[in-house]
Amino acid sequence: SGAKIMLTPSRISQAGIMNDKNLRTLIPVLAELKTRGFHYHSVIIGEDRSPGKINTQSLFNRATDAGVADRLTILPAAIEIENYYRHADVVVTLAPREPFGRVIVEAISCGVPVVGSCTGGIGEILQQCAALWAVDPGDIGAIVDQILEVTSGSQDAVKVQAQAWVQKRCSISEYQNQLLEIVGIRT
Repeated sequence: SGAKIMLTPSRISQAGIMNDKNLRTLIPVLAELKTRGFHYHSVIIGEDRSPGKINTQSLFNRATDAGVADRLTILPAAIEIENYYRHADVVVTLAPREPFGRVIVEAISCGVPVVGSCTGGIGEILQQCAALWAVDPGDIGAIVDQILEVTSGSQDAVKVQAQAWVQKRCSISEYQNQLLEIVGIRT
């Protein structure tokens, strides 16, 4: 269809819980992109363990109400997530309290820019490798502006910098060394 793909690998959680993935924010983001005349399609890849998949249905209902249901796809969780990253123009992950932010490292290592929450583990990682990509997860305008910026190609230098940081800091041996320092086995 010519749409740019916004990928969000995430469990499909209930709104308002402690580790809410903030997927509901994707709907007004899609609506704002549409209002501005841009064609983006949001693809969420993740598991919905709610009874009757009511969390997924809630997302589709919101998308329908906002006039963007045709721009939202939800796929089941996938083991080989790298096969999805290669089709994405941007990864969008806006969980305000995500403790780890592994999705950021995966996306960047696959060469995909990320627009992510400036808080939690997502924000911590982005501040280290691509601070420009961190946004307030409640500021729809800023999220949309950053999505447009990273998908325009104008931040390719930031992408290269982020990939270099991930390559250096996120290898298995580097992770092991950092973990040993944290627990006090190695200084």
